[in-house]
Amino acid sequence: MEQGERRRIFSGESRIRLADGCVLLGRTIDPDDLSRLLTDGIPFVSVGRRDDAGGPVPYVGADYPPAVRALVERAAALGHRRMAYVGAGQGAESFADRLRGFTEGVAATGVEGLHLSTVDGLFDSGATAVFAEELADGVAIVELARARGLDVPRDLSILALGASTRPVSTDIDFAGFRIPRREMGRRAVELLTGVLERGGVPQELLACELVEGSTLAPVPDTDRT
Repeated sequence: MEQGERRRIFSGESRIRLADGCVLLGRTIDPDDLSRLLTDGIPFVSVGRRDDAGGPVPYVGADYPPAVRALVERAAALGHRRMAYVGAGQGAESFADRLRGFTEGVAATGVEGLHLSTVDGLFDSGATAVFAEELADGVAIVELARARGLDVPRDLSILALGASTRPVSTDIDFAGFRIPRREMGRRAVELLTGVLERGGVPQELLACELVEGSTLAPVPDTDRT
């Protein structure tokens, strides 16, 4: 049930206690609800990594940091020395993990990294490679770039960090990675079966598959140092 912007598990209409166990879905889950699930001993597994909520939370999620680091390294190998991450980078654990991977990748490669919550200031930042937190953001950035007469990826490379949580329609073949959503769901059910039979607090992260795409190219010659 939605109350404000948070999905509430325990509400007046909740029948969760009637279930033997449950698989939790959603970009964000209220930490108080997670804490109550743990306290009440209700078996569950979350699809998506979750921070501790008064104790470790059982989950199976996507391993975002290594995937984003690998994309930063790929961009750096193509000559990009100033990169921008566009997105919240906080709130949902998946967003925080993406930004962490970007920050770690920037530090490891020695390039300059910027974190912009929105596209404001992006085109004046000097960034030649943009990491869009969501696919919808990537689409919007491509449209803004083209409106400014910029070619993607000749003038500006754009990488999308997984599928979008917002409705978006595009035929752009973004460089980025594939989130193993189907595998996560299947594994969550398997882990829940194990919890029901043996207990425990399983926590697993599944690798994201890098996608070559067509929106990442060598940095323009005029930007090489």
